[in-house]
Amino acid sequence: MLAAIIAAAATVITLILTVMNKRGEEYRTAQRDVIAEDLKSIGKAVHEVIALSTIQRKVMGSPQHAERYRAAAEAAKRLKEKRLDVRYTLWGLDEAFRTLARLPDWLGHAKPAPDVATHILADGKALGVQIDLAVRNAYVTGAPPGIWRLFRVMRAVKRFRKRYESFSASRA
Repeated sequence: MLAAIIAAAATVITLILTVMNKRGEEYRTAQRDVIAEDLKSIGKAVHEVIALSTIQRKVMGSPQHAERYRAAAEAAKRLKEKRLDVRYTLWGLDEAFRTLARLPDWLGHAKPAPDVATHILADGKALGVQIDLAVRNAYVTGAPPGIWRLFRVMRAVKRFRKRYESFSASRA
């Protein structure tokens, strides 16, 4: 008798969990489909900003700097445009995209201090890594970025901003 009660309870619990999981699966699939539309373009834009800013930093003292800055600024412009498209699907990453799009300008401002520009670029790359992890996690889980991932992204944003603001304050 006890075994029959345990088996019935297990069956009911399994049924409830299956129904709840199926409902959640539909939501995750819908969220994943929405994110997938912009996944390639946002990933490409983030990568382009960082890659072109790295090249901009390498040619900082040469005549090619203006040309490389323009290329990085164009990539930043594309990132700003894509930011508006994913504002709600990747809720909480808007500020990170906006801040990363400033990387080429901030490197240009740090041109007189190449060591500071190197640190600004490193912080920009770290922010890019955190953005990539948040976007990937959102796609895999089928949900907006979680609290822990958003915390990590915003911590990278603050570190990046602090580096630039301390530099610009020292120049004033």
